[in-house]
Amino acid sequence: MKVAIVCGNLLAGGAERVISILANKFVNIGISVDIYTWHTTELFYTFDERVKIYQIPIESYRNSLLGQIFWFRKKIRLSRPNVVLSFLAPFNILTVFSLLKIKLPVLVAERNDPYFVSSSHNWFWKIVRNIAYKLSDGVLVQTLVNKSHFPKYLQKKATIIYNPVTFAEDLIGIALKQDKQDEIVSVTRLEKQKNVKMLIESFAKFKKSHPNYTLTIYGEGAERDNLEKLIVKLNLVDSVFLPGRKQNVHKHIISAKIFAMASDFEGMSNSLIEAMCLGLPCVCTKVSGAIDLIVNGENGLLVNVGDTDELTKSLSVLADNNEIRTKFGIKASELYEQLNVEKIAQEWLAYIKQFVSV
Repeated sequence: MKVAIVCGNLLAGGAERVISILANKFVNIGISVDIYTWHTTELFYTFDERVKIYQIPIESYRNSLLGQIFWFRKKIRLSRPNVVLSFLAPFNILTVFSLLKIKLPVLVAERNDPYFVSSSHNWFWKIVRNIAYKLSDGVLVQTLVNKSHFPKYLQKKATIIYNPVTFAEDLIGIALKQDKQDEIVSVTRLEKQKNVKMLIESFAKFKKSHPNYTLTIYGEGAERDNLEKLIVKLNLVDSVFLPGRKQNVHKHIISAKIFAMASDFEGMSNSLIEAMCLGLPCVCTKVSGAIDLIVNGENGLLVNVGDTDELTKSLSVLADNNEIRTKFGIKASELYEQLNVEKIAQEWLAYIKQFVSV
């Protein structure tokens, strides 16, 4: 069997991480994998040498999207995969329409909350996306909330598969065994959707009663300059740090006392999954993914989206109570049983095989 995987790029990101996991797992069990990216970029994740990666050459077509489509369509015809699996809404749309009239199952994976993605675009974009998804052979989403935000006719063809935990089993709960620093950590893209601004503003209030604490936010994005200015404005230069992306980021966060996430919306946060399985006590906004994983007051804390004061209070609750932090960390690490990479990879494979006749 051969699987063609399509995405925008292979930089750091949740969808890209899942693609790297699936591609490497598939080739290890004898499935051929070709990856096509619509943008030419460097690779952040490590891929098995048997995974073939094609970056659709926009430069060859004078920046012509139509030229890219023809190149992609021709390449798919020649390589003859058994199924095409596309990630992220803009590229799902491109992939579905590029492969019209080619007798080939095309599956699309929605990686964000459809409600918020739709509201951030105009009505025409939403209609085009829904048409593309209706024309596809299957739709994958990450949570029940994500599924519920599609029209009824798309909900019927949508399947839920959670994101996997990728690190070794001996790392599960490892954060519970570390000497702890007075540190709050977050792993996220520095984009407006992630509302890192709210996290920094909450930390500024929190720090007034917890002066020894620091906040470290791992990730990159378009908001870096604005966030750096905010850090200066709030006089937090010595306590809020933006070290950028890190490979094996778990090594950098396990000694922290708290993991925090302040996103306005999500699909299913990989960083939250990993933080919980490491055994870090987490506080997050009530977004898709977080509300699927966290039972408020049992294995973490949930706060309302955009509520800076509530986030500040929750940070204080965790900082001031070691017993609560330990309880949340132990309970959170139990998620590994349902999210380990072997289990999730098998769910993807079983889903894909429904559409393949080999």
